[in-house]
Amino acid sequence: MRSSAHLLRAALHTSAVLRADAAAAPAAGAGKVMLNLSVPHLAIHKAKPFGLVTLPGVVGEFGITAGHTPIVAELKSGLVKLFNNQGDTEAVEQYFVSGGFAALHQNNSADVTVVECVKLSDLDPEAARKGRSDAKARMEAASPDSLERAEAQINYEVYSAMCSALGVAA
Repeated sequence: MRSSAHLLRAALHTSAVLRADAAAAPAAGAGKVMLNLSVPHLAIHKAKPFGLVTLPGVVGEFGITAGHTPIVAELKSGLVKLFNNQGDTEAVEQYFVSGGFAALHQNNSADVTVVECVKLSDLDPEAARKGRSDAKARMEAASPDSLERAEAQINYEVYSAMCSALGVAA
């Protein structure tokens, strides 16, 4: 078992490495978050600079910008919005994600890893509405403590988030 002094030395070494990385950050992304957005089978963005990234956290939507406190956050189903500049009112890219994790590092890089990620414009609003309706019917028909109900509830929650992102009424 490692001593606490050994763990402290390791932690201090890691902090020194992070500060060195921050100093070496590319000038092209100065004042921006360098976003790495990926799914298990594909990197959608690799170190692409954005002024603001909004994410669907499990405790609520939040935004990250350069200089943000380093965090690790769990993501729920919802909309990821990417803005070229922090003051922009319109997102340049929008993706629907089914959940995952985000980590913002001290050097203004952010890793967002999700299970599924689809451009919002590629989603069919009518298919999302039908999926939500079908999942709700399966959920209501299943016995309360069954696996079928749990699976239907997950589907219902994802389709509901998708409908919300698309602006589809209940």
